[in-house]
Amino acid sequence: SCNPLALQEVSDNQASIMQHLASVCDGLVPNLQGAAGTAMQQAGQQLHARGMQTASAFADHSHMMSNNAALLGGRDEENAHILSQVGNLT
Repeated sequence: SCNPLALQEVSDNQASIMQHLASVCDGLVPNLQGAAGTAMQQAGQQLHARGMQTASAFADHSHMMSNNAALLGGRDEENAHILSQVGNLT
């Protein structure tokens, strides 16, 4: 099974790399003229936005999966209790 904390770390590292690349792109903008500067600025903005989206989406899915696991675990406990009670009837 996958370790959700390890996957979260991978997601966080990916987002961090994208943020760093966005900063590099932003830093290059003053050195570029015209369309090249504009394109580099847009690339930086897109990397920043994608990095934030990726980190947020993973965190949301991780939270939902944890909730699902907790719900299913609770149902398993309820089912085991019911089966135990039925077993006691015989």
